[in-house]
Amino acid sequence: MRFVLSSIVGLLLVINSAGASEWLLRSEESHLGFVGTQNGSEFEGSFGEFEADIVFDPDELEAASVEVVVDISSFYWADEEHHTLAMSPDWFAQSDHPTAIFQSNSFRHVEGSSYEAEGTLSLKGVTLAYTLPFELFIEGDMAHMVSFSEILRHDFGVGSGEVDGWFGNEVALSISIVADRN
Repeated sequence: MRFVLSSIVGLLLVINSAGASEWLLRSEESHLGFVGTQNGSEFEGSFGEFEADIVFDPDELEAASVEVVVDISSFYWADEEHHTLAMSPDWFAQSDHPTAIFQSNSFRHVEGSSYEAEGTLSLKGVTLAYTLPFELFIEGDMAHMVSFSEILRHDFGVGSGEVDGWFGNEVALSISIVADRN
């Protein structure tokens, strides 16, 4: 099984509900990655630091909620020069906005193992409505969530200045979360 959770660094999932199960993130097995383009060529990166506490039950979606907090400073792509650029005021402005946050208290079962979490994504001081599609596989006391989605970095004010034109606006997110029932 694979979990893919895209484009958020430093992940904290907290789901508060009356009857849903609590889940604990397996950080070493979970991944938050992204694919972008520079001068027409794809590049991959990730956010390395995230934690998760999860409460979720597919049979009690009305009770589920989630908050994901990503540590922007754990951004990784290529080398130190790229990291420095990404932390700058023109890009993530990490010193002013150290985290990205996804929050949801609205989940929908699409079909089979497919779900959607409707909520908000906050990045670089901008908060927008965001729907996160995901596949969920639960086997006994282990859950695996995988998501592939896309954001437009300009919507969040990420990337400006003289090198902005070198990068594509679309960023593909890939998220993989593995968790154990608490």
